[in-house]
Amino acid sequence: MTSLDELLQDVPNLVSLPHVALRIDKVLADENASLDDAARIIEADPALTSKLLQVANSALFGGGGDIDTLNRAISRVGTRQARQIVMGLELASSFAGLPSELISVEDFWRHSLYCATLCRLVADHLKLPGRDAAFTAGLLHDIGQLVLFIRCPEESRQALWRSLDESDGRETFAAEFAEFGFDHTDVGLAVARLWGFPDILQCCIYGHHHPERIDNAPSLVYLVHLASSLAVLVELETDDWSSAPPVAPETWTVLGIQADALGHFLTSAKEDTQELLALFTQQ
Repeated sequence: MTSLDELLQDVPNLVSLPHVALRIDKVLADENASLDDAARIIEADPALTSKLLQVANSALFGGGGDIDTLNRAISRVGTRQARQIVMGLELASSFAGLPSELISVEDFWRHSLYCATLCRLVADHLKLPGRDAAFTAGLLHDIGQLVLFIRCPEESRQALWRSLDESDGRETFAAEFAEFGFDHTDVGLAVARLWGFPDILQCCIYGHHHPERIDNAPSLVYLVHLASSLAVLVELETDDWSSAPPVAPETWTVLGIQADALGHFLTSAKEDTQELLALFTQQ
């Protein structure tokens, strides 16, 4: 059985660190830094520049093709959120060329983008604190699962089959724990710490199946938990909640929303995600 420490040993060689995002972090920590300083760092990577412009022009951020400079792109999405989107784009690029026998990279990022889009839409609707991190929290919530798929394909296959076995009925993370002694949220948290992700992203990655694991969990953790289930409904093209992973009962109280108020977000998420998917799956 592979231990968590053994799994993490090769991660730096497996996936490139989000260098641009980390450099932007350092720049923005300087109170004298400007938006131009952040833009200059991104401009050094033409492919990343193009993708960020496309994200800023996407329907999700209210774009209409009018954003043609990085300064305007960063202004539209916000400096903190721009940094987090850059992080997601960098990580998606790192994983894009890696084969997996269990799930295609496109399927992985489709689910992740559905979750990210739903997080943003619902966070904006509810005006949640910390909502500028909502999109990236949703985007990266399953990053540990992708690492597991790539590093331990055979064991992950066994866990996946166990979770799909109707006589068993365990969710994927429970089947992973039975196989490894840890699950993809543990892997995701370890990777997030390794790469120096902000605390709120670490919490969302670790708590997206069980928010109660985190003392006084921020509302954003519950939002990612909810959006992950909603994303499954979008994928299955249904609004039948019995088809989705169960939502912790306290989620509705923490977020102040009811299940019957979420239907229109499912349609919006599917529409808004289509134009972003190519950005996260192209080599």
